[in-house]
Amino acid sequence: MTFVEALETAKDTRDRDAYIARVKAAVVRELSVLDSSVEIHDTHYFNHSAIPDLVVSWPKERGERNIYLRHSYEAIAASPSDAIDKTLDPVVLSLDTRHVADVTPGIDRQLQASPRALVTDPEAIDVLLNDDRRGSPLAGLVRANFIRGGKGHIDRPRAASLVGLNPTQLEGASGGSLVADLIGTSFSEDAAARITRTAQLVAVAMGEFPEQELGEPSALIGGKLSLAELRHLLPWLLNQPRAIANDRFWAYVGGMMSFADLEKIRENLEGVDVSPLIRANARRWSAKRAYLGLSTPVEGDETYLLRSNHWSFSTGALGIDIGESRLLLADNGKLIHARGGSSSATWLDIKDSLKGLKLARVELHGIRRSVTINAEQSDDVSGDVDEVTESLDDDYFVGEVAVRFSAPGDEPGSRDVDVLFGKSLVSGSKGAALADLVHLATSVLKFRAPLTDDQRLALISGVGESQT
Repeated sequence: MTFVEALETAKDTRDRDAYIARVKAAVVRELSVLDSSVEIHDTHYFNHSAIPDLVVSWPKERGERNIYLRHSYEAIAASPSDAIDKTLDPVVLSLDTRHVADVTPGIDRQLQASPRALVTDPEAIDVLLNDDRRGSPLAGLVRANFIRGGKGHIDRPRAASLVGLNPTQLEGASGGSLVADLIGTSFSEDAAARITRTAQLVAVAMGEFPEQELGEPSALIGGKLSLAELRHLLPWLLNQPRAIANDRFWAYVGGMMSFADLEKIRENLEGVDVSPLIRANARRWSAKRAYLGLSTPVEGDETYLLRSNHWSFSTGALGIDIGESRLLLADNGKLIHARGGSSSATWLDIKDSLKGLKLARVELHGIRRSVTINAEQSDDVSGDVDEVTESLDDDYFVGEVAVRFSAPGDEPGSRDVDVLFGKSLVSGSKGAALADLVHLATSVLKFRAPLTDDQRLALISGVGESQT
């Protein structure tokens, strides 16, 4: 049932109280579908000249908007310009789309008095909700920002133009085109920037602006991508072959978000191959945990061991299959449940897998004595460990070892990461680069059958041998 049909059904009563309750219920339903994050408060007034009918807000965000319901466009055009509170960027919704008279002058007068107000109707909302381009990231952001940041008179034709936005019509991503003007006149500054930025990113990802040098000062809108932008942009782009092949684009996007952001929208990416993002940002992004466990069959797929390996959110945490093992990465520690146990490895078993790494701490447990060696005066205690194990006649087991890496990306300093053999876990309280977590998990934790350098490189860069 469309919004127009729902309102017609709601109005089909002679009981005033039932009429009001049913109309408001229909409006609330449609607004909630339009923006699932919105909270709607009923003021228990209806069609009052100055008091709104509904107030909308967004959890954990500042700001709200008043919703005024009016019986018709004629009623909106005829009302005094100062009848509604303009401080909260009001939304005025006509419950009827039929025009008995020319209402444009009256609506223009209202918008001149309140330039950030939104005047709209059920047909416009139906266009937004029922357009056949629901998969488009631009159409999704237009819907998500309509109540939050829409302004001006958005009727059915304008709504159709907004959900049909084509990012390739942006002139060199400069924002000076008719498309950018349409966005700017239909949304508040923040919402317009989000939608325009998504349009620019889509165009760049699809190779529409080959002259655009990513990462250099340009007309591209920078900054941090919001979770709303990521929810609409990434699932769509990660299913576009042309975008997937654009390696420079994924590195550029990686600078506008974090691995923690990706993890927060994991439900929107369930089963999607996110390898382009991970491989382009494995040395820039950080996470706090890596876990190496068994790869479980996919239901209905008995040949899961032969399937193509790729990074995906299929068990909550991000993971990739490595033969019969599955490697998981997480910034949110609750997404990874470590194996219970107290197993350990002998120093002789793991020393080769630690070559070339800086050791910050090693706990050696022998039959006759135990020794803990910490890097208090140096960055690396590898030599001290060799000296102890070679000079003392004992067989040493290692329950855990701490490895020191440079901080991810351009961050200063270093990070210590613990390898916990009994839990099959790699853990860094301050986080470490994804590439470093992968290195420890696939070489030190997997010391009995470590991956080769080429196999490990294939996991984090797409270059090298396929892993087995």
